[in-house]
Amino acid sequence: RSPFPYSRTKALAEMAVAKANDPAQGFETIILRPRMIWGEGDKTLLPAVKAMAEAGRFLWVDGGAAMTSTTHIDNLVAAIVLALTEGRAGEAYFVVDGPPVRFRDFLTRYLAGAGVTLPEKSLPGPVVRLVANLVEPLYRFAGSKTPPPVTRFTAHLMSRDCIIRDDKARAELGYRPAVTLDEGLARLAA
Repeated sequence: RSPFPYSRTKALAEMAVAKANDPAQGFETIILRPRMIWGEGDKTLLPAVKAMAEAGRFLWVDGGAAMTSTTHIDNLVAAIVLALTEGRAGEAYFVVDGPPVRFRDFLTRYLAGAGVTLPEKSLPGPVVRLVANLVEPLYRFAGSKTPPPVTRFTAHLMSRDCIIRDDKARAELGYRPAVTLDEGLARLAA
């Protein structure tokens, strides 16, 4: 259903894992669904936002007001262990750090741990989404080797709430975050 390749490929991978579940043949699968994985050794989110900020290309969408769930890498690892020991074959479990946080609050503190101060610049969500919808295809059509200043996926990610509930993982796996958001951010700042 998603118009974004990243989301579509995740859904396809999940369908393949679910289809492969075959307890009768001794092959059981469990799906874990983290949200915005972060923490020490991050090679995705932190470097991307840091590079945009350092190049003067970062700006907030709607002031960073969107609410988001997050998943510290240690919490994901804890959930993997629990899924292997307590999980039910063929099931899917969301895994998050706890209550959602404002996107701006999370990213500001996360990047501060890497010595990066994010700028105050912000544009309204509808403007950013319009620009992304116009610019991304132009960059693709022109065969540009550099990414556009904003993609449709990034505009969507930064302008919409994404709140995940992990009730099922808590109830069935006994999942509890090993690291709170504050603890994880404090470790990065140390």
